[in-house]
Amino acid sequence: KLGHDGQKGPVDEQHLIINSGPGVHYLVELHDICYDMRYADNIRFNTSINRLMTGDQVVAIHYPDIEQTCSIRSLYQLKKTDEDYIENQ
Repeated sequence: KLGHDGQKGPVDEQHLIINSGPGVHYLVELHDICYDMRYADNIRFNTSINRLMTGDQVVAIHYPDIEQTCSIRSLYQLKKTDEDYIENQ
């Protein structure tokens, strides 16, 4: 189980899990609380070199015209034991 709803996505207002390929997941930690992320209709990333890294941005989008932009503090590759921990929270 990943994220708050069993899928990749927000865990809370400051963390989300993304999929980078089959069985490869990353925990993204944001600099600040991104209140709108958990309820966003869509989440996109603004990257500087087409590769997600510290300092890039996560954009939580609520249709039709509300966006909240949050900066990435850290990225952590998850292992199976990490996913089990998240699942049991």
